[in-house]
Amino acid sequence: MSGIRIPGLDMMLGGPLAVVPRAGEGKDNTTILVRGGPGVGKTVFATHLATQLAQHWKADVVYACVELLPTELAAQHEGIHSNHPPADVRIVPWPVRSEGHPRPQIFASMLDLGDRLDPEQTRKRFELGVVELHEAATRVSPRVRVLVVDSLSDGYGLGGTQAPRWLADSLCKYAAETGTSLVLIEETTGPAPSVWSFAVDLVLEIGTEPMPSGCRALRVTKNRFGPWIGGDAELHVAVGGITLMPPLAAYFDERNTLPEVALPKNLSWGIDALDRLKKLTPFSAPVCVFVEAALGHEFVTRLGGLGNRAGMDVEINYLGSTRPYARERPGSVVLAHGGPFVTPESVLNALLAWLRDAHARGLAVRKILHRLLPKKWLPPGFAVSDARATEHALAQVAVRMGIPLVCTGTAPAGPSPIYRVYLSAHEDGVAVLDHDRGVDTAVELAFLDDLDAHR
Repeated sequence: MSGIRIPGLDMMLGGPLAVVPRAGEGKDNTTILVRGGPGVGKTVFATHLATQLAQHWKADVVYACVELLPTELAAQHEGIHSNHPPADVRIVPWPVRSEGHPRPQIFASMLDLGDRLDPEQTRKRFELGVVELHEAATRVSPRVRVLVVDSLSDGYGLGGTQAPRWLADSLCKYAAETGTSLVLIEETTGPAPSVWSFAVDLVLEIGTEPMPSGCRALRVTKNRFGPWIGGDAELHVAVGGITLMPPLAAYFDERNTLPEVALPKNLSWGIDALDRLKKLTPFSAPVCVFVEAALGHEFVTRLGGLGNRAGMDVEINYLGSTRPYARERPGSVVLAHGGPFVTPESVLNALLAWLRDAHARGLAVRKILHRLLPKKWLPPGFAVSDARATEHALAQVAVRMGIPLVCTGTAPAGPSPIYRVYLSAHEDGVAVLDHDRGVDTAVELAFLDDLDAHR
């Protein structure tokens, strides 16, 4: 059994999306059900999944429209991916033969369901229409390996509990026999599962109400071939594409692979100063340092200089921005987060996206700086508890990736309970600098000197 990594979804599944050779070698496939109410982004997200699968196999997609018009699908796709579309939507009449395209093609057409007054006849026409459409698309492009059906709804007798089990099983078996991956869209009116939920490999549910961030909540409710992470991911739809930001719990799962990073060869920390502070035995990087707010500026100033050290500093802050942005300068990058829709998930997602890009460009990463502001200066809707959760997840990510992390502006009362949980789990990898823990300012500054000298 092999797998396909789909960004964001892979972290919710604790690894790649499983594809299974049900009908023999070379016919690996998967079946996915995207469920949700009207207007929540089912079509956009399902098209995104289908395109990701097609890109993996260098394949094409056939799109069976039940109620959405193919011209509407093309307009929606163009509206979201106006600059660099990941796929091209083809509506009838299709070309006689289609070969040699650099990106996936989506062959879309309406299904003729006949007289919908007879539900049983409608279902038979549906089953036959899907097969005929798939066969027609494969004659145009032998590369077709993904089939989307949009959508299964109660109004056509195809969704909820109205559809017979034989219909769901028949469609999934046809997909297995032809080595075609299936992405089904179901319009729901309630939380109850349907026969399609029982037949497919993976079920993804999109919430009806927007999250405080303005995104839609997406949750995995079934994964036939593996585990999944509980909690809601943030499904962000914007001009330029789809972003799926997994819940913070995903960053604590050891099964999840974080981006590779290059570290400067001279990366080390001042062991003597750490021993003075916490009586720790010698250890090597990574180190997570939480600094009391009064020393935050001093810490950033001392560690922020470039000197002769190679690599990039990554600073995460919430200063002076109405929306997130990334600004690179020689030796550093600022990932600024502002506006009313900042969440811990969006902060972590932006960091990992930049780290992946940095690795692709061959950039070494010196350290991560997380600059926490007083409550009155935090972005609207981003509470102190959100900032604490962000730091907690950042610490976990930093330790796993081997990147030193400095968090400035921690609460005057000392580390919160969530930090104590982290400290007990990683006692050999964390230094805490805080006046309320009885650490003298002179010792803290000596730590800074040692830290800088050893780097």
